[in-house]
Amino acid sequence: MDFKNDELGCSFSVSDRPTVRQQLAYVGGVMRSQADDEHILNNWKRALPLITGWKCDAMPDTEIDLETVTDPKITHIVLWAGTQVYVHMSDLERVPPNS
Repeated sequence: MDFKNDELGCSFSVSDRPTVRQQLAYVGGVMRSQADDEHILNNWKRALPLITGWKCDAMPDTEIDLETVTDPKITHIVLWAGTQVYVHMSDLERVPPNS
């Protein structure tokens, strides 16, 4: 699945069929982090192995040190991308209409 946000100038892809191992690693990490104040950051970190084809002018490297940057746009990028992956992974079991 492809994701694009023109306002943020970012795009990336996530497989429509991640392996069971990838799914378990992602879900396990996200579930573990939902109970703490690092949930959003952990959601982003768990999404990174699933993201391919990352393109983003404001944040060209997904491995950017979030402890050293101050640009609020990067905050929005991390929130947006992490949320997109979370929704995508949550919807994997949904059967598409007319199938």
